[in-house]
Amino acid sequence: MPEYWFIVKPEHGALYETLRRVVAGRPGYHVIQDRRAAGASSREGERRTSKVWEGDEMTIAERRGPGGD
Repeated sequence: MPEYWFIVKPEHGALYETLRRVVAGRPGYHVIQDRRAAGASSREGERRTSKVWEGDEMTIAERRGPGGD
C-alpha cells in the first residue's frame, strides 16, 4: 500500500492545519511541516525512492511499500 507525505512549507500554517485535520486517522497519509533551511533541496540526501510533486505551498511524496504495491 502506498504512503503519501504532505510536506507543507512553514509559512502556510493554515494549509498545514487543514490537511492535518483532513487526513487524521487515515492510514498511509502523513502531514508534516518543512523544517529545512531556506533554499535546501528536497531531494538532497534522499534515502528512499519515491515520486515527488513540488508546489508553491507544499511537496507531496508517494512512497510504495516493499513489492511495489
